[in-house]
Amino acid sequence: MSRVSAHKEHRGAHCYEYVAVDAQGAGCRALVHADTQKAAIAQLRDQNLIPLELREYQEKSSWDRFRAPAFSPCSMNRHERLVFLERLGTLVDAGLSLDEVLGAMENEEKLGRRRRVVHTLRDDLRSGSSFAQALAKYPRIFPPLWISMLEAGERAGQLAAAITRLARFAEDEQSLRHDVQGALAYPLFLLLTGLGVCMFLLVRVVPELRGLFMDMRMELPLPTQLLVTFSTGMEKHGLAVLGGVCLCGFGLWCFFQSRTGRPVWDALCLRLPIWGVVNRQQHQAQICGALSALLQSGVPLSEALGALCSLTQNVKFSKGLHRVQEAVVAGTSLASAFRDERILRPFDVQMLEAGERGGRLVSMLQTMQKLALREVKIRQKVMLSLVEPVLILALGSGVGFLVLAVLLPLFRMSELVG
Repeated sequence: MSRVSAHKEHRGAHCYEYVAVDAQGAGCRALVHADTQKAAIAQLRDQNLIPLELREYQEKSSWDRFRAPAFSPCSMNRHERLVFLERLGTLVDAGLSLDEVLGAMENEEKLGRRRRVVHTLRDDLRSGSSFAQALAKYPRIFPPLWISMLEAGERAGQLAAAITRLARFAEDEQSLRHDVQGALAYPLFLLLTGLGVCMFLLVRVVPELRGLFMDMRMELPLPTQLLVTFSTGMEKHGLAVLGGVCLCGFGLWCFFQSRTGRPVWDALCLRLPIWGVVNRQQHQAQICGALSALLQSGVPLSEALGALCSLTQNVKFSKGLHRVQEAVVAGTSLASAFRDERILRPFDVQMLEAGERGGRLVSMLQTMQKLALREVKIRQKVMLSLVEPVLILALGSGVGFLVLAVLLPLFRMSELVG
C-alpha cells in the first residue's frame, strides 16, 4: 500500500474513499466520485483496479480544516506553491531533469515542512512514479487541476511547457485574489481604526468624566445619559460581552464551513450589492482561465470540467460545473450546458458558442477571462468609491456623538458658573 494515486473524474454527487490493487499487485488509496457505490466499483474496474475497501468519504470538520494548514507537517501556502512552480518551470525549461531540479530545491529549502514535500516528490520519481502521480499524494497542496495539466503535459512530452502554462495561470489567479483582498483592505482599516477610537473614548475618557458628571448634580443631556449608561454597562459586563461576541462569531464561522451552512454563505456572497457581482465575475474569470489552460495543455474537455469542480470554493459554481460536465459527456455542447446552468452571463455564453463554432474555443476562453478581470477591477473601484464615504460618514457620526455627549454637560456647567 505504498503508492497513492489520484482520481480526477468528478461525475457524481457522492465521493467515496477506496483502497485497491492493480494488476501488478501495487496498492493505492484515493477518492472516486460516483452516484452510487456500484457505479464507483464499476469505475475502478474500468481502470483495472480491484477494490479492497470502499466507503463514503467523510468531509473534515471545521476545526480540522482550520488547524490543518498551520499544523500539517507537509504544507505550502499559495505563495510558496507559486514560487515552487515558477522555479520548477524555469529550471526544467533550461534543460535540467526533474530529479536535478528537485535536488537543488531540496538543498535550498530551509523550512522542514517544505523540504519534506520536495524530498518525497524526488523519492517518488526515483521509484518510477510520474510527476503528476507524485504530486497527487498531496491533494491539500496541489489541486486536481494542477495534476490534470501536468499529466497531459507528460503524456505529450511537453512537461516544461505545461509547467510554464500552469505557473502563468497560478500567477493570474493569485493576482486576482490579491486585487480583491487589496480592495477590502482600506475599508477594513477605516472600520477598525474608528472602532478603536470609539473604544478608547469609552474605556479611558468617559470613566474619567463620569465622576465629574455625577458631582455636578444636574440633569444630564440625553446623549450624555446614554453614553454614561453604556459606559457603565461595558465596565461591568465588558468581558462577558466580548466573550459572547467572539463565541457567536466562532459559531457562525463553524456553521458557514459546514455542509449545511456553506451553501447559505456562498449564496449570500453572490447576492450582496456590488460585491456579489465582483464575486461572480471573479469566479467566472477563474473558470475561463483554468479551462483554457487545461484545454491548451491537451486535457480532454470532460476531464477538464471535472478538474474545475474542485477549483472553485463556491458550492453553487461547483455543483453547476458537475452538471455541465455530465451534460457534455451526454453529448450537449459546452455553450448549451453553461446556458442551462446559468454559470456564465448570456453574453459570455454567446462568445463561448462562437468559439466552439469557429474552432477557437481556447482563445475565446482567454478573451472571456480578460474581459471578466477587467470588469472585476472596474467594479472594485466602484465599490471603493461607495464604501469609503459611507464608512467615513458612519465613523464620523459615531465619534461626533461621543464628543457631543462629553461636551454638552461641560458647556452647561460653564453656563451655570458664568
